[in-house]
Amino acid sequence: MSKWSANIAAVAKHFWGEPSKETKTELRFGSQGSKTVDLQAGTWYCFETEKGGGVVDLIESQLPDVDVAQFLEDVIGLPMELKDDFEYTFHTNKETIYDYQDEQGNTIYQVVRYEPKTFRQRQQVNGRTVWNLQGVTLLPYKLPEIHKNPDKPVYIVEGEKDVQRLESLGILATCNSGGSGKWTKEHSKYLEGRNVVIIPDNDEPGKKHTRVILSSLQEKAKTIKVIDLPGVKPKGDVFDWLQDHTIKDLLQLVEDTKVLSNKPITAIPIMSIQEVINMEPVPWLIQDYIPENSMAMIYGAPGSGKTFIALDMALHIAHGKEWHGKQLTKGEVFYIAGEGVGGLRKRLQAWHKYYGIEAIAPCHIIPQAVGFLSEEEMTNLVDTIHKIKKDQVKLVIFDTVARCLSGDENSAQDIGEAIKQMDNIRNTFNCAVIPIHHSGKDRDRGARGSTALIGAVDVSLKVERLDKVVAMVTEKQKDAEAMEPVVFETYQVYTDELELGDESSLVFKISDKQYNKKDKLTLAQKELLAALREAMEDQPVSPGGKVPGPAVLEKTWRQYAYNRTITASDSIEAKRKAFARSAKGLLQLGKVEKYQDYVWEVMGQPGQKQNVPQKQEKSWYDE
Repeated sequence: MSKWSANIAAVAKHFWGEPSKETKTELRFGSQGSKTVDLQAGTWYCFETEKGGGVVDLIESQLPDVDVAQFLEDVIGLPMELKDDFEYTFHTNKETIYDYQDEQGNTIYQVVRYEPKTFRQRQQVNGRTVWNLQGVTLLPYKLPEIHKNPDKPVYIVEGEKDVQRLESLGILATCNSGGSGKWTKEHSKYLEGRNVVIIPDNDEPGKKHTRVILSSLQEKAKTIKVIDLPGVKPKGDVFDWLQDHTIKDLLQLVEDTKVLSNKPITAIPIMSIQEVINMEPVPWLIQDYIPENSMAMIYGAPGSGKTFIALDMALHIAHGKEWHGKQLTKGEVFYIAGEGVGGLRKRLQAWHKYYGIEAIAPCHIIPQAVGFLSEEEMTNLVDTIHKIKKDQVKLVIFDTVARCLSGDENSAQDIGEAIKQMDNIRNTFNCAVIPIHHSGKDRDRGARGSTALIGAVDVSLKVERLDKVVAMVTEKQKDAEAMEPVVFETYQVYTDELELGDESSLVFKISDKQYNKKDKLTLAQKELLAALREAMEDQPVSPGGKVPGPAVLEKTWRQYAYNRTITASDSIEAKRKAFARSAKGLLQLGKVEKYQDYVWEVMGQPGQKQNVPQKQEKSWYDE
């Protein structure tokens, strides 16, 4: 490793901060270790961007226009005597220069390969070498040869070295600059109507590169074959494979490989484990409650306040105003008022008067139901939104499901069609969709009708009126921790003081009151109680002493609870948190008691605890 490469640790820390993991040979950055530095080789790699290289590449990935040598001297403190060494090493350890030419053979830009294996791209601008490709039309490598041989199949590989190896064997080959995943539609247009053979590298970036090429070339190329090189080593390529095989072996392999269907194959996306791990967290439309591009159901009994809450959310988003202390993303809102607009007039007036805001915002009211089961009506709705919207649509509200569903609420098929149509709205505009729904006669059993709806939504918010307050309880939050119940107080706002004097509406304001509906259990708490009773039947213990009767071990209870639906997520961590949260609630309600490792159900009135020692060890209820 050269003297200037030894500075890669300092460069990486300058841009990425302190590493999450550090050894004598390696640095890792990020919570998932997505950025790595090889201290022995003096190289780096980012799994998120699938880019890497040496010191120069790292600097230029962060500061494309910087003088690298000057940066090392000024920022990192590279000694002046090493600057010349840097310049010499960098500019003399060239392995190959690859010219990217247009169809007429004019060099448009170059890729330069150095040792250790790093690549830089450059162009000539007004007689000056510029080390980037800004403003350059990207071209496939060996374009003049492709243009001169219209009847020959074109082999696509990942690197210029592979292209030259195949060229030496009489095969017409090409690649793109920039490495894996950088193939574009600009490259594909030169291969329209051609027979194409793709030979990917034997690694995950190679597979991703193939998917990118296929999505771009599908329906453009005459035929496409993807070659799986038998026996190629991990991370190996066609260059490596040809060390042990002949050109005849390769041509026979191509001959035996079936042509792919010319239909697009991008309908079913495939992601690697690393791609999933490195996904960005789900952005919030309303922090902690409504994710962007989600389906969030708000339901409750008639008169519970569910429409007030939905309309309150809609107006805050349209005006770009924080929702009761929660940050949100501003955008256009469409509100399908399936139950008519008569009741909305006073509510809209009262809301704007209460907040002192002029009633001008991109919140569009559709004054009638739009039928989920009518393809024509749903198509018209999409067309209408496209025509009206001036900014990015963030939310579409259907008030209510019953009004927009001409079929049977109890029919999984009809509800399934409604879900399909709402998903179409969500995906078309990349927005959140809120269906407002009614609870059943037994309000503790959730939303009315088919359970297909609760299964499909990402978020379920239950609204219930308790005396003079309204509570909103998060019953389902697929991709995040469920929030504690929030309580709203209602304020009466007179909307027409000059003429009628008695025309008023309510406005909701968050309260510091606690949600303490007596003896009211969440679904998760009910599941925990059922699990406790089941464990008591199967594995009871009677330790005696300060445990007043039969009990179960806490770990046994946890095991039985994990086998039930206590959270929407299947992860152990989510189950652990759900168990801790719900068990704490049962303890506070006086439904269960615990001493040391033993747990039992408290019989009798809620809140009536049995006589047990007051001093308890930290456990699940303290997590």
